[in-house]
Amino acid sequence: MTGHNIEKLVEDTINSLEAATRAEPKPFLLTRVTASINNQLDAGNAWTRMGAFISRPGIAAAGLMMILLLNTTIFLISTGNSDEAVVTTLNLTARDEFATTTIYDIENTEP
Repeated sequence: MTGHNIEKLVEDTINSLEAATRAEPKPFLLTRVTASINNQLDAGNAWTRMGAFISRPGIAAAGLMMILLLNTTIFLISTGNSDEAVVTTLNLTARDEFATTTIYDIENTEP
């Protein structure tokens, strides 16, 4: 193609764009979309309804507070028995230190 042919193609393309009109949606498109969204939300199963209920800000905040309260309570209760856990841990380490040599033994798998 020569330069003259390319210029002619560019001009034809620009001229074809001049006749283009703005695209317009069909009548009542927004109403149809809104109705479709509402139907999808209403037709949800139990899990969808439960998710919508839990995602409310008040319910979510109350749930987080209950989880934090439960974690705090468990932490405070478990710190009272820490002495027994230390003694048990010390006994286990003393018992396990005699078995460390078996880790370094190399097995000879060949006869």
